Amino acid sequence: MSNQKIDLTNARQVRGTLPLGNVQDGSLLLKADGSVSMTGNFSLGGQRLLNVGNAVADSDAPNWGQVKQAIRGVLYRRVARAAATGNVNISNPGTNTFDGVTLSNGDILFLAYQTNQTQNGLYVFNGPGAALTRAEDADGNDEVKPGLQVFVSEGSTLGNSRWNLITDGPITVGTTALVFAQETSGGSYSAGDGLILTGSTFSVQVVSGSGLTVSGSGVGVDPAILLRKADFVTGESPAGTINGSNTVFTLANTPVAGSERVYLNGVRQRRGAGLDYTISGNTITFVSAPQAGDSILVDYLK
Repeated sequence: MSNQKIDLTNARQVRGTLPLGNVQDGSLLLKADGSVSMTGNFSLGGQRLLNVGNAVADSDAPNWGQVKQAIRGVLYRRVARAAATGNVNISNPGTNTFDGVTLSNGDILFLAYQTNQTQNGLYVFNGPGAALTRAEDADGNDEVKPGLQVFVSEGSTLGNSRWNLITDGPITVGTTALVFAQETSGGSYSAGDGLILTGSTFSVQVVSGSGLTVSGSGVGVDPAILLRKADFVTGESPAGTINGSNTVFTLANTPVAGSERVYLNGVRQRRGAGLDYTISGNTITFVSAPQAGDSILVDYLK
């Protein structure tokens, strides 16, 4: 009975005997009504399951239509090993080092600073003398959309930075200018002029007496200091006759106490009794009368 055959066409029940050896190992066969569960992995041998119903439970296998619906509009974050900090010749990069990272063939390079912004995006590095090619998952119009995120994993300047594509749609890759904005960066920081860096917090460094103030509310101006600077008088010639006998000279304003600087022929005079001069209000009295032809100049805060 090695070639016995039973015709089951349109049959619901079959009577008769079938040698057990003709059934592979005596195990139960799959039933169309699903009443027999599988007890092991099942291979389709590269074939497809057709007309698969929609998955309902989390453990159900979805059909391709459900998968496409689920991922529609979802923008995956692409990861680049390094990013260029300036324009790159995409036809011939001329180097394999970008932002301090030495790339190997097949690594992903992120370009965000191209002079021609239509060239911005993710590329496969193919060697210093070979043209860059757009990454397979970021070379189509259905893949490059507003909100696309790129993460740069290495680099002395742009390492650990995250970027968003802020160009409005519709986008045609290779034609539309692509503008990426850096979102955050976990790289190192350094305080520039006028700044103090403590941990990861920047503060404004204020020069004492400059008139600037900094608080949680913002940067302000100290009006008292600004008024003093605005009221500073330089090079005033006091009223009075310089004739070798007159010792009293008058300023146009009364100086703030101790702020005046008196110069006789360019030499600063000393204030105080028995020294060079005394001052009371806006009146300067010299110990010795200036001579005809002498020059008296006074700087002061009024």
